Amino acid sequence: MSGFLVQDSIKVLTQNGECQIDLCLGDITKLKRKDKVDVIVVSAFTNDYVPTRTSVIGALKYNLGLDVGELSRNKAEDLRKLYSCWWSHPLPDQMPYGRLLCFETNFRSQRRPQEMVANVFRCLVPILNNEDGTVITPLLNTGDQGYGQIGMLQGMVVAAVNWMKAGLPLRLLKIVLYAKSIDGPVHQSSFANSRYGDVCGKFAELKEKYDSQYLVPKAVPIEFDIYLSYSEDDQGVVATIQDGLKSIKSDVRIYGNKQKIDSEAVWQQDMYQVMIRSARVVTVLSPHYLKSTACVEQYNIALCCNRRAHRDMLAPIYVNSIDLMPTYMGLVQYVDCRPNDNKKIEEACKALIVSMTIKVHLETLVVDPAPIQYDIFLSYSHRDDEQANYIVELLRKLHPKLRVFFDLQELKTGKAWQRTLYHSIDGSRCLLALISENYIKSPVCQEEYNLALAKHCSMDGSLKLIPLCLEDLQEVPVTFGKVKMVRATPDVFQPVSNAICKAVVNWLDGKEVHAVVEEILKPDQNLSCDMDKVSESQRRTKFISKYGTENKKLLSLEKRFPAKLKDLIQSRPGSAMSKCGDNPEGVDVVLSCAPEDWKYASFLRAVLTDAAPNLVVKSGIKSEKERLTLMDTARCVVAFVTPSYLDSPEQVEEFHIALCRQRTSPSTVLFPIMVHPVPPKPTYFRLVPCSVSIADAMWSELAHKWHVDVPSFRPLLSDTSEIALPPEVMLGLHEAAGILINELKEDEESSEAATSDVPFSRPVLHNIIKIRDDIADDAKDHGAVVEITELLVTLKMTDEDVGATVDTQTGHQPPLQNDPELTPEETTVDSKSDKPVTKELEQNGEAAKLDEQNSPSIEERTDGIESGATVDTQAANEPPLQNDPEETTEDSKSDKPVTKESNQNGEAAKSDGQHSSSMEERMDVSESQPNPDDHNSHNDHGQSSDDHKAHTNHGTSGQISDSQASREVKSESSEKVGGQERSQRPKSGVCLLI
Repeated sequence: MSGFLVQDSIKVLTQNGECQIDLCLGDITKLKRKDKVDVIVVSAFTNDYVPTRTSVIGALKYNLGLDVGELSRNKAEDLRKLYSCWWSHPLPDQMPYGRLLCFETNFRSQRRPQEMVANVFRCLVPILNNEDGTVITPLLNTGDQGYGQIGMLQGMVVAAVNWMKAGLPLRLLKIVLYAKSIDGPVHQSSFANSRYGDVCGKFAELKEKYDSQYLVPKAVPIEFDIYLSYSEDDQGVVATIQDGLKSIKSDVRIYGNKQKIDSEAVWQQDMYQVMIRSARVVTVLSPHYLKSTACVEQYNIALCCNRRAHRDMLAPIYVNSIDLMPTYMGLVQYVDCRPNDNKKIEEACKALIVSMTIKVHLETLVVDPAPIQYDIFLSYSHRDDEQANYIVELLRKLHPKLRVFFDLQELKTGKAWQRTLYHSIDGSRCLLALISENYIKSPVCQEEYNLALAKHCSMDGSLKLIPLCLEDLQEVPVTFGKVKMVRATPDVFQPVSNAICKAVVNWLDGKEVHAVVEEILKPDQNLSCDMDKVSESQRRTKFISKYGTENKKLLSLEKRFPAKLKDLIQSRPGSAMSKCGDNPEGVDVVLSCAPEDWKYASFLRAVLTDAAPNLVVKSGIKSEKERLTLMDTARCVVAFVTPSYLDSPEQVEEFHIALCRQRTSPSTVLFPIMVHPVPPKPTYFRLVPCSVSIADAMWSELAHKWHVDVPSFRPLLSDTSEIALPPEVMLGLHEAAGILINELKEDEESSEAATSDVPFSRPVLHNIIKIRDDIADDAKDHGAVVEITELLVTLKMTDEDVGATVDTQTGHQPPLQNDPELTPEETTVDSKSDKPVTKELEQNGEAAKLDEQNSPSIEERTDGIESGATVDTQAANEPPLQNDPEETTEDSKSDKPVTKESNQNGEAAKSDGQHSSSMEERMDVSESQPNPDDHNSHNDHGQSSDDHKAHTNHGTSGQISDSQASREVKSESSEKVGGQERSQRPKSGVCLLI
């Protein structure tokens, strides 16, 4: 833009691309028409539009003839009561601005402008209307209104960054500091004066925190192949591991020195520096390992390396059973070599050697927001693995280049299995759900279904959910009762699978599909909904039932809001909550927040401790060991969810630990508070039940329309708080404290009365359609189940419609020719007979990360997979593991290894290169990957593999794989590991895919 000097810029990386904030010097009224922006923002005291000579409002009138007072008489939208803003109709074409947005404050208000300025960006949402936009603004409230420049700059920049990351399409924000220019350039020397020196310094500080250039990963050279972390009491098995590695690669570089802990240091920098320069960090898990403080610290630092390297550096090898493994360890895939099985250790060493040829990796401090991209995600219970393998093989025959998520291949050692599942669904175009009794009973399968359902029903329909009903079910839970299911019972499974898979592949490639299947793929307008609006409506409904009136008004004069929390605790003097804080295990509440959001955590902590002085609340933990231990042991983890929270690898890890614990606990373990709107992805953050979202409109209504008094909250704020909290934020956090105290009280009382020894398990992502329907008709009893006949679709077709695509060598003989009648016929499907959907094997090792919205057809990316894939760091010249007949990997959902002998297809895990010569570019990768299907199917304890699915990790070699174990609910007996019964902790499993 001519006539403006850009002093500094902040580039903000968002899911919608890069946005920019410029700090400029110039005259905002001298903007050229050729540089026209969408919106100009001005500030004023309430209803005071006097055009003074020293104000922007005055300059607009005298320089451009634009009268703000006149515009105010015919506002396009007036939201001052809620958000202190109004905006104009489109301005005349000759103006260099599209619209004017006015931000108004009252000097008598208890709220400072820097606390309220986020409302400017909230109001830009409807103005920009999902179109890329540009905005120009002075430093608001700092001219005639006299507020501090530093505070306003920080408030504006922080709010802009958060809203940009939340999805506001604000491509360019120009903050203009006034400087005279007479039809010429503004000189740099203007910035050197004291008038703006402090402002520029503050902007530079904010740039270091938010600018994407400071978040670019840096290259770290690899000095060691293996960092070996072990207890000295396990010297025997460690020697076996070292010998096994050296027998395969004689010059392998192993760092096996025992590093000592600096007891006076919070962070073990020496350990970190060695680990981050290692290709893999091998932790030898055993009871001795967990008893060693140094070993646990090394594991925790290895987790940190895993996060920062954005690569699976950590490779746990499980050698002896641990009675109670920490949740955060159970969330990481390990190789199961119990009990000290030399054969399994040998196989693990082979896989490790393959993964060690990386020369350099990237170290970064932020989460990669991009989902892992797939064409098809196969969601199934591992008790239905025969059907899943059939579909995977079929899809590969139909199109070798298809990218399919099949957990046996994708959940490799060192991966965070829970996060990988969620992110992979986020990046998939289609999810095939194989519905059965086992599927319905599995919490993790339900979570996969609920996440896919939310995306299937979203306004953009970014994912297609196709349930296949594998069994003759009579009824299904209401959560499965909305999407049509295709009947794929054993008598018709093969022909139906052939038809569905062929149609899905054609659909993905933009080709014509079978008429009946096309009907299934067509968007159902009755299911279309906005998950954020549904969740907000649910919270509002609950609030009205608690504080409102029968005619749906927010507040009733007969009910007190905000509630007096001390009265709430003392309402039952004999209850456990009257002694709140007498927790024999230590910490009641731990607060999880990004550093930028500390003010919210400080306020909530003050409210909680004021109401319940005995409550033990922890926050601001600096030690990595203490942080992870608290996430695993505290009664409740309160997560302050914001865009900054989602950017932080540490906070995302904390969220997943609490989420995993919540799955197997009837008490409140995870208590998220949505402080600010978050980006559209990852989607699962918006499906975790959340009692309070301060972004909900009702909090502004309570503060400004209902004028709820909040002075009593202000003493709870720190006097050193850089930016005090707006009243709507304080109201929301105060209500969150009340809900949390109530839930802690109820948890204590219910735990004292509990007598059942039956393991508890539940899905942790809610079903958005069930919530929507419950809100729409809360007086109607929807029931717990739905008859399957209301859902089932039966396909009848000819040989030509279906086409036999599965090789007869697999053992599955397509009986298409036995079904001569070929007319499509729609019937209803039993909601419990949902057919299983397959997960496709990905031979790349890592899925390609592509832009989902611009995803090309399969044919259009003949070479796209090769060029777009982010390949796991494995040697192209290493001998392929799949050539070893002894190799085993563990099924991530069934915690059992799969073998060639047990695979019903014979060779279900062939690489893409084995099917298509055009995939030769990838063979160096696919051949170096172990084949998960070429393994024996058995279980360590002789139990059905699905009996372990209520727990979490995946193992690799002769043990249940936690990706499977965590997905299935144990139906009859509690899980046993090493002879010890466990019902409340996630279980680790094995996956030899190192």
